[in-house]
Amino acid sequence: MAALKEDGLQIKEASYEQNYWRLLRTLDRRVKDLASQGVWVKRKQAKVISEEGEEKMWTSGVLGEDTPPKMIDTLLFVWIKFRTTSWTRS
Repeated sequence: MAALKEDGLQIKEASYEQNYWRLLRTLDRRVKDLASQGVWVKRKQAKVISEEGEEKMWTSGVLGEDTPPKMIDTLLFVWIKFRTTSWTRS
């Protein structure tokens, strides 16, 4: 504890971690409450995007690197594609 008082950075990190876990518990509790009320109970299965559909997203400009939001969408798409294909192969 004395080391934490000496280093303000460590105190901030500990505080952020405590706040993170407190927020996580609060969100978890809220989601469980809403689920018990019937909110978010019905799960929807995402449609598989074909290679032709992916190619169309690239050529139409849905995916790309020219704007920050588009880069985020592209990274998310590629990451999900990688994760789902690596899970199905193992």
